[in-house]
Amino acid sequence: MASRRARPSPEDERRTDGAPVRTCVGCRARTLAADMVRVVARPGDGRSQWVIVPDLRRGMAGRGAWVHPDRDCVATAVRRRAFARALRVVGEVDTRELDRMFTSPTDTEESRDPSHDENGQTN
Repeated sequence: MASRRARPSPEDERRTDGAPVRTCVGCRARTLAADMVRVVARPGDGRSQWVIVPDLRRGMAGRGAWVHPDRDCVATAVRRRAFARALRVVGEVDTRELDRMFTSPTDTEESRDPSHDENGQTN
């Protein structure tokens, strides 16, 4: 017997006002597409078969996946191998571009500065 989909509550329908809603591949939460980043897979550069790149204008060709602009959601998606599954690609995926996009400049500076330990504290 086929299961029926639950109808969205009236509160959910009012909240979106007809705007597109997408599911984050990291945390699996449904959110307005305007609050998320679309990513696509491009052929790799030799290190990996696929490179996951942000599609900030949302116009790149190909299948897209959606993720919150948050390092935790990206890390969760990588750990679960959700990018490859959502984008329907087989093989190794490289997410360094997303890591760079969601790493704040202070994180990068502290990680390079030898006067800081691994917790960002000054030695």
